[in-house]
Amino acid sequence: MATLATADAGRIIVVDLTATVVPLPPSRVSILSEGELRERMAWRVSLLEFSATALVDVIPMINRHSRGQLFLGDFVLRNLPVSGVLRADNLDTLFRFLKSDYGIIAERRSETEIVLRKAR
Repeated sequence: MATLATADAGRIIVVDLTATVVPLPPSRVSILSEGELRERMAWRVSLLEFSATALVDVIPMINRHSRGQLFLGDFVLRNLPVSGVLRADNLDTLFRFLKSDYGIIAERRSETEIVLRKAR
């Protein structure tokens, strides 16, 4: 079977299914904007799983999936081992878990910036 077209991440191939030529050639290859790509992938919710993972390593994984970006407000929390499974789109569950199990609070500094620090 011959390759009709290839596309890298962030590109889309459109095939005209009404074409009478077999195999069907792609009608066009186009680049999706970052926003359109996010919208098309919104149905796919990732699960993040941690097993005694240092909080400093957990934060970038969560930040890749979230509009709100997490930052450490207390250096002492860097190596705190975190374990569990979390939906990548559910920061509120993470915040409740960190508060109840580790005494860490999430302080919203702006629409997109959230600082994690030890409760006083």
